[in-house]
Amino acid sequence: MGTTVADLKQKGATALDNTALTELIVGKSSWVRNNVTGEVFSIAWTTSGQRLISNSNGAIPQPSEVGDILHGGMMGAGTGYAIKDGAIVTTLSYAPYEATVYKLGDKYFAARSNEFGYANYEVVPTPKMLDPLAQQKSPF
Repeated sequence: MGTTVADLKQKGATALDNTALTELIVGKSSWVRNNVTGEVFSIAWTTSGQRLISNSNGAIPQPSEVGDILHGGMMGAGTGYAIKDGAIVTTLSYAPYEATVYKLGDKYFAARSNEFGYANYEVVPTPKMLDPLAQQKSPF
């Protein structure tokens, strides 16, 4: 299984407050890895309170990989989110849930309220894209 919130706190991690969460996500895109499945996906956070999740390999993420997050996203529509009481509040299949983000050193981890104390998500650097033509180039 993944890292627990208790493990993070024992190592000195602190939960982000509303101001720190706003600075981290609002108006930005985040690349996130599910540390249990290895799936990497992108979340675009608008300044108007909408989020849209896409996958780095161009496919729609499966619910088992990132949670049932795409009830609106399947059609390219965003899903609402808000920052409240130190958590990102949003919905999964129209059911509300919260994600608390913890900072440990220069890394960020997220724990969803429905994952029994595990912090299975980590903000990761933007993946490097491979140039498919570079593999076909002749050395001459």
